Amino acid sequence: MWYNKYFTLCPFLYSTSSANIFNTTLSQALLLGQPADGELFLPNRIPQLDFSKFSNKSSYIEVCTAVFEAFVEDDPDINSEMLRSEIAKHIDFEPQIIKIADSRYQLDLNTGPTYAFKDYSQDPNIKIVVLYPKGRVSEDQRKLMTTIGGNIHCLEVAGDFDLCQSLAKTALADTKINSHLSSANSINWGRLLGQIPYYIWANLQLKQDDKKTIF
Repeated sequence: MWYNKYFTLCPFLYSTSSANIFNTTLSQALLLGQPADGELFLPNRIPQLDFSKFSNKSSYIEVCTAVFEAFVEDDPDINSEMLRSEIAKHIDFEPQIIKIADSRYQLDLNTGPTYAFKDYSQDPNIKIVVLYPKGRVSEDQRKLMTTIGGNIHCLEVAGDFDLCQSLAKTALADTKINSHLSSANSINWGRLLGQIPYYIWANLQLKQDDKKTIF
């Protein structure tokens, strides 16, 4: 296939709808948010974790560390000591599992500082601009986003979520300003990476239950 020549050379590549190749490390991909063609970054490999090293006693931070280290091991800009320090600094909470019926469980992701699942894949140590659709968020959500202040700036958009997404992608593709921008939503592969650990952690907690469903 077209990518075989490059597969072991590029830490990250894009291949969802064309044959564009980007010699981009994970850390660069996180800062860029999306590749120059306006599409999405994909990793050239999915690392394999040795689950024999984990048990239902493994902490959430242990799982996060293992997952992140597996993905960044080829990245020259990230070392394990720095990574572990950042994980310990920012992830001081973990999900909860609630049993709702026999072999049926709920993965509760509202245990972070803003009570939202996005707490598991965000870094507050940056300037943030939030776009939200007018009249399409709850009043509690609107107040939460618009009253925090500090490094967070909110813009109400006269449209729906798709318009907000389109505006973000347009800004990221604008070469006049994109050197100062990145994305913290699902355009950015960092959001996906940040959400992988809680699925693994949840399954580890319930691995004694072979017939389980997690919501």
